[in-house]
Amino acid sequence: MNITINPTSALRIALDAEDGWAPERKFAFLSLAENLADRVATDGRDATILRDLFEQHWTNNGFEPFDAGQADPFVGLTEAPCITEHALVQGDDGEHRIQPGDRVWWYPDYAVRSPVDVLLHAGVVEFPLGFTAAMPIAESTS
Repeated sequence: MNITINPTSALRIALDAEDGWAPERKFAFLSLAENLADRVATDGRDATILRDLFEQHWTNNGFEPFDAGQADPFVGLTEAPCITEHALVQGDDGEHRIQPGDRVWWYPDYAVRSPVDVLLHAGVVEFPLGFTAAMPIAESTS
């Protein structure tokens, strides 16, 4: 799996032959692509599948998929799958927070098509840049 940020700042996720991906869903046996297709058939939840797909990244403080309602700052009134630049941070209050300065990407077509289905069908899916999390306001010491 290749993750890149293209010139329009969209997050691009691509599968290739090394991942077992082939056109018309003729995936290699026991490959990442076949595993994803099986997960779609049995689970069907994009957020869960994306989180598992990105596990090696977010466990190393890299890209982390999340549910829009899960993180603070609040992403908005959407159920779109989102991905943040680094892993979410859990505060003392138990809330998950997007790290200040991190970019957040989202999949706006989630109600029409699944980003995981698009990835499996085309071998590539893009998440447009949504926003960059605000830096905290410095407190004055006067």
